[in-house]
Amino acid sequence: MPFSSDIEASRIGVIVTPDRRSMRGLSPSLVVARKQMHAHQPVSDANLIKLSEAGDGLAAQIYVRRLIASGAAERAPSDVAYYSAIAVETGRVWTLPDMIKAMKRLDRNTEPRPRLRKYIQVLYP
Repeated sequence: MPFSSDIEASRIGVIVTPDRRSMRGLSPSLVVARKQMHAHQPVSDANLIKLSEAGDGLAAQIYVRRLIASGAAERAPSDVAYYSAIAVETGRVWTLPDMIKAMKRLDRNTEPRPRLRKYIQVLYP
């Protein structure tokens, strides 16, 4: 899905992996948080992070939007890039521009290896 007519942007490709479709494997508190999220009720950042790391792309996308809206994206480009990657990987490709913008601000020498692997996994299949 191209995002612009820019030649460089048209070269970006993403392989989508299935998003979380069940509550299996989630703690009771995360089951409640996930139900609240789908009901458009408030969910804490901590629960959005845990759900994201359990493969929930919607939670990742909501968390990224929250980071950007609060201005934290400038202070935490690593979090924006990483959670955007989770969202993009599960098919929420409209988060890709946020991921790329945040990745431009990362320091590859200090970025955690698991996060670097996630970026590579999403962008360079």
